[in-house]
Amino acid sequence: MSFRTSPLRALALAGAALTVAAAPAQAQTLPTAEQVVARYVTAIGGEQAISAQQFRRVQIEMSMPAAGMSMTAEMMQARPNKAVMNIEIPGMGSMRQGYDGQVAWSINPMQGPKILEGKELADLLRQYDFDANMRFSHMFRSMETVGRAEMNGESCVNVRMVTESGDEVLNCFADDDGLLVGAVVKSSTEMGQMESTITFHDYREFGGLKMPTRTSMSVMGQQMEMIVKSMSTDPIDASVFALPAEVKALQQ
Repeated sequence: MSFRTSPLRALALAGAALTVAAAPAQAQTLPTAEQVVARYVTAIGGEQAISAQQFRRVQIEMSMPAAGMSMTAEMMQARPNKAVMNIEIPGMGSMRQGYDGQVAWSINPMQGPKILEGKELADLLRQYDFDANMRFSHMFRSMETVGRAEMNGESCVNVRMVTESGDEVLNCFADDDGLLVGAVVKSSTEMGQMESTITFHDYREFGGLKMPTRTSMSVMGQQMEMIVKSMSTDPIDASVFALPAEVKALQQ
């Protein structure tokens, strides 16, 4: 996940459904998915800028106003897919998750340490791909434009993308500047088929790439806000991504 996606699936997936219909005549005037994605890559800084980044450290503040809940999170990534995320929840403690290049894991106060497998592993690897939400072609098995919509008050082109596991993401790219405006995610989880609506705001440049600094999500009927407080692309020591002792114990 880049920081554009939810830190934990339980927080990121669900919400209100969005139905998009495109008339055949309109579909003929739409750009192809490849053209939309290529324009987006250019808009955020281009392939050279994407390839140049090797590390990423992001400090995030998250809140669910209706529930009166606020959290802080730190995510560290190293190309191509190593990652560690720590979320501090007042009154509950720390929730951690990561991938060292071979083993994906999670630790939380309710379930303790766990090694992720199957779909949980596939979902986490997709989220922790260093180029998630930048290079779509290697994250999705298919992409197609399906119509136009309006999100954040902006006209945008909807591109339907499907993962290898069958999850669907409807990404909407702005007509005016090509940036990603929002997404509707349909995913199979332990709680069943779920949908979430995500919108991206306030793009800023970090290390040559434009990224949103505010993300709004509809989560199980609740609204969640994620604010990027800081981002660094300085090198991160490899020891940061080592398996925690609690996870190593599960391998014995």
